[in-house]
Amino acid sequence: MTAKISTYYLVGNKLTIDRDADARLDYSMNMSKWLEAADPAGDTLQSAEVVEQVGVHTVAFDGTAWTPSTAVEVFDSGRKWRVWVSGGTAGEPASVTVRFTTAGRRVDDRTIHFKVVGR
Repeated sequence: MTAKISTYYLVGNKLTIDRDADARLDYSMNMSKWLEAADPAGDTLQSAEVVEQVGVHTVAFDGTAWTPSTAVEVFDSGRKWRVWVSGGTAGEPASVTVRFTTAGRRVDDRTIHFKVVGR
């Protein structure tokens, strides 16, 4: 059996992905092309944090339980970031904005919009 994995799509100019209101899932973004365009010599993500969450909650596992968190994991040699999201109400607007800083001192935001559905 093959599971269907949701992918990002554009609604207007908004990067959007479907999510189940009852799910707790990780969402990641590959910044490789953006980093290469910003600095062909090679910049990397140094840090990232959630700066806004609307209609959903960002969470992290502390070894015992899932708790509210603004933590964002930077991985793949500083080329990608990942955030864990839970909650949401079907039909209501939802989004998470992540602010990242690069080793080259660049700072920018990316927002993931969610189409919250009941499955």
